[in-house]
Amino acid sequence: MSREAKRLARAELGGGAAQHAAPLPTLMPGQLRKTVSAGDYVAILAYVPPPPEIVAQLQDLRAVWGEKLGCATTLGIGPRYLHSTQLHKGGPNTGLL
Repeated sequence: MSREAKRLARAELGGGAAQHAAPLPTLMPGQLRKTVSAGDYVAILAYVPPPPEIVAQLQDLRAVWGEKLGCATTLGIGPRYLHSTQLHKGGPNTGLL
């Protein structure tokens, strides 16, 4: 997914006609729960305006997903998370997709 997103972004920024991939299916916690292993996590990376009420809603969502999935969760509000953190880069491939 990451390579595909980078390819599409480069094509968009370069003015080329990007071939857009099919949208990813929407997954619900119950579907993801079947795939959780020890050490997995879910990262919510929201590219949205950061007013406190939106952040609070996303924090509530993060907490519910963490409880339902039984794994760690993180929240990043964009566009800052795109460049200012290394949290979701490197390390073991334990993020749920």
